[in-house]
Amino acid sequence: MSEISDTYACDRCTYVQSSNAEKCEMCDTPNPNRSKLRKENDDKVLKCPTCTFDNTGDFITACAMCGHEFDLDNSVVKKLRTSDDDSDEKDDEEEDEDEDDYDDFELPMPQNKNKTQKIIEAVEIAMNEDELQSYYNQYISILKEQRQQTKAFSDQQLHEIVTQLFNSLQYKHEQPEGQLVYKCCQICLDKDETVILMNACGHRMICRDDFHQYLSTRIRDGDLLPWIPCPAEICNVPCDAKTIIERGSLTHAELASFIITYMLKKLSRNENFITCVQCQQGGFLQMGSPRKEEVICQICNVKQTIEKGSDGDLDLAFKEMIQSGELRECPTCRLLTLKEKGLCNVIECAKCGVWWNWRTREQGHSEKDLKQKARMNG
Repeated sequence: MSEISDTYACDRCTYVQSSNAEKCEMCDTPNPNRSKLRKENDDKVLKCPTCTFDNTGDFITACAMCGHEFDLDNSVVKKLRTSDDDSDEKDDEEEDEDEDDYDDFELPMPQNKNKTQKIIEAVEIAMNEDELQSYYNQYISILKEQRQQTKAFSDQQLHEIVTQLFNSLQYKHEQPEGQLVYKCCQICLDKDETVILMNACGHRMICRDDFHQYLSTRIRDGDLLPWIPCPAEICNVPCDAKTIIERGSLTHAELASFIITYMLKKLSRNENFITCVQCQQGGFLQMGSPRKEEVICQICNVKQTIEKGSDGDLDLAFKEMIQSGELRECPTCRLLTLKEKGLCNVIECAKCGVWWNWRTREQGHSEKDLKQKARMNG
């Protein structure tokens, strides 16, 4: 008699959960183990010709896995699709049930044989060389001020830089979510504290002190991509620069940290920027073709050899892990990343802040944004 494990890993998202679950708690994919158990007690089992999933039940109209429809006598019929559906169908690909998590970079979904390779889109348009040089110079100047504690920039100048960064933001989720207008702060519930207005989305749900704490925490954690959103849990509309400046009560040091963290993450997403190996904040620009250069960091004064796109002195074990797919590079900044089996495929790069899919290397602006894309394409 075969033994059935108490847990199983979802074929689609690799999430580990109870074998008794009807479908995956993370992505709603039907549990194949439950299908096998039902098959023993149910004479009516219909195998989908597209994804080979065993559908069970008294009246089966469509495949629970991929959506292919069956007619009344349970023979396969083609589902009527719009042009948008046809486009989505081309983005599907067939999954091998025995495929290991590290075999390749394709998302394991039951899909169609007519799949065409999907182009991985970047989350932002790269700066040209002139824009990059100006951006880099400004970043180094503010970083030097912070390190040397000279206050070379006034608060007004830092406010202008924050506004400039916000105005250059390429991705702005502008659709407010929910009617969130309250008379007291929903964090501290203090009725004596004035609730401030979020200009971008119109929400009123947090007092000035808690908003400052919220901003400080996001800045300290580096959670700034694509921008600091409304503090309401369900709202992804970015806080506009005016709200942050006038109601955030950020100190000079906090403003500088905000700007430095944001600008460093943006620079790290550019192929021409190389981070200092010593201080991890300073860096260098190398335009044109890759070449070895001897440079000195303007921040920590450490001499080093740089070459953009180079893996450096990786040992043999690391190179083997990369070749096998166990270690994978962030699609934006090439930071080597290791993911444990069973964890979600949607991860955030610790260096540049981009969210990306471990299987497909697709990039997104947030965890929610990328998971929604994965479900839509699945």
